[in-house]
Amino acid sequence: MPAVAAMKSAPESQLEDRGLWKPTVLQRPSLGQQRLDLLAAIRGQHVHIPDFAAVFQNWPTGLNPGLPQLQVEVEQRLLSLVQQSPRLLASPTKLQKLRAADFALFGASWWPWVDYSTLRTLTFLAIWLFLWDDEVDAEDGSLARDLQKSLKYRNETLLFVRSSLGLAHVNDPPAVSSNVLIYSFDTIGSVLRVNCSTVLKEIEFYIQATETEQRRRLNTELPTVEEYWACRMGTSAVGACIVAMQILQFPGMSGAHAFQGLVDQLNDKVNIIISALIPLLYHYDRSSIQSAVDNAFCTITQARMDFDALADDFLKLMTGANAVNKDVVDFLHACRGNCTGNISWRQVDA
Repeated sequence: MPAVAAMKSAPESQLEDRGLWKPTVLQRPSLGQQRLDLLAAIRGQHVHIPDFAAVFQNWPTGLNPGLPQLQVEVEQRLLSLVQQSPRLLASPTKLQKLRAADFALFGASWWPWVDYSTLRTLTFLAIWLFLWDDEVDAEDGSLARDLQKSLKYRNETLLFVRSSLGLAHVNDPPAVSSNVLIYSFDTIGSVLRVNCSTVLKEIEFYIQATETEQRRRLNTELPTVEEYWACRMGTSAVGACIVAMQILQFPGMSGAHAFQGLVDQLNDKVNIIISALIPLLYHYDRSSIQSAVDNAFCTITQARMDFDALADDFLKLMTGANAVNKDVVDFLHACRGNCTGNISWRQVDA
């Protein structure tokens, strides 16, 4: 099979700007049955799963005391969304699946130290991101197999999000949406309107990345590891969640170019820490599934070390300039809590 050059999608172009993606020459695997072949090759193998939590044993953990109240509000939110959406209401198992995801625990684990108002907004943002993605990615998603309709869905979403954040373009048509999931961003956007251009950038990146992912899936094409990372940096929506947290809880960081550069780099490290790519690593290196697990473990460990190094270097620069910012110190603490909280939530969810 001839070698072909990796083509950059929009997410990959953004990562190249950050110095995290470089074009490679790769051997393109055959299409069609490769996903099923990969599952068949993995099924039945025995592996030792390293203690991922031990990698972060010196990082902070916590659980937001607002969890009981959040559980009530999340249940109300989910009921409202399902009851207002004919498609969601028609599914006898949709509400059950949403409840099983335990979004309240997700929020309380990810953001243990924020005030309740911020916790509520961030958790509702996470719910919106999860449900929005289900429409184009889940097996039962209404747009999962229809690229043209999903492109209209993305465009309608971007128009509405820009309007909700107060960043509508001059030539944008009126941002009115009859789609319940799109419209549910309204209450989130109204809270995030202050210094929200970075949130919009991350949501745009997220939506672009979901398009790249959907195109590959519809072509039954497995991405290369490089392509996966480039896309995953967007589809995980980590950037949107972290930037929203920064705006709401750490306003002392807003608007400073140096701080935004730090946030972008930390977003990438957090993304690596919470992402999984074991099947892909095995697909391109068939030595053993254990080797793929060990490789992923090393990647996550390195990302944790890189995060600490970035944080330490930045704090040293601030100390040398007599400009230590308490919001930055607390933000770094909170980002570490995002990572450990994700591990805690996944352990319960599993």
